[in-house]
Amino acid sequence: MVVGKAAEWGVASSGALVLALCIAMVAATGWLSLFGGIASADAASRATMLARGISESMNFMGFSVVLCCVVTCGYYGYRFFIAKPPL
Repeated sequence: MVVGKAAEWGVASSGALVLALCIAMVAATGWLSLFGGIASADAASRATMLARGISESMNFMGFSVVLCCVVTCGYYGYRFFIAKPPL
């Protein structure tokens, strides 16, 4: 049985992992809809649609990484600096 600080690391790591997996699933659905739209477009608009989709995906992934870092740091900041440790 894990107790103390190791258990806290496990909880926060699991939360960050679940958040990252949800973000990856949203990004994957975005890519699927992008390629579905490209398949039915003409040659002139394919490059524009692809560039717009790649740009949107990169912005989303950057935001997601920042969000995961903020959530993890916020959790540890709260646990170690604000919350009172059990006696």
